[in-house]
Amino acid sequence: MALAVVAIAAELDQGKMPRSDAFFDPDGRRPPAAEELFEGVLLKARDAYEERKLPLLANLYSSFVFTNTISPTLANSLVELAGRLTYQQLVFMAVALDQERRQRLRNASYAAGAALQRMDSNAIGLLTEVYSLHHLGLVHDVTSGTWISVGNVNPAGTRLQGSGWILADAMKLSTTIPAEEKDAVVSQLSDPD
Repeated sequence: MALAVVAIAAELDQGKMPRSDAFFDPDGRRPPAAEELFEGVLLKARDAYEERKLPLLANLYSSFVFTNTISPTLANSLVELAGRLTYQQLVFMAVALDQERRQRLRNASYAAGAALQRMDSNAIGLLTEVYSLHHLGLVHDVTSGTWISVGNVNPAGTRLQGSGWILADAMKLSTTIPAEEKDAVVSQLSDPD
């Protein structure tokens, strides 16, 4: 809760105005969307054993407060998605937004050759998490399309799409995730020299 208050205060300090629709108004039958969504974010924060996700969840709620284009229905969907994703998946999404880092990733799938056999278990785990992002519809591959298996993942060809874009922007992944964590993902999914 404290992180959300700090994130909202930072937006206000930058001169941003809270949304002007009915987001903060009760409709007579239930509490305001702002209140329900805040409760949803708090529940996801409570259940998040990865503490590094907490500032990102605070950013998410702050974005709801200031963005008229995110309806309460979409916001509920984003809260649910944010709760399902691991911190490492969120870091990969930040890397996918970063052209310089993305260019350092492997630019081929792992389907041919012994590339998967040369990877350690942590890198294979990360690759599996990227594959999961694809099946959630949050990323796509600009080079080959659908991934049938983990071996089809092409890290450098991965781009955010749909709710992946919206979630990454709302959570401020590009600016909140530390550079060293992005670089750790890059080193796991780049070709060995």
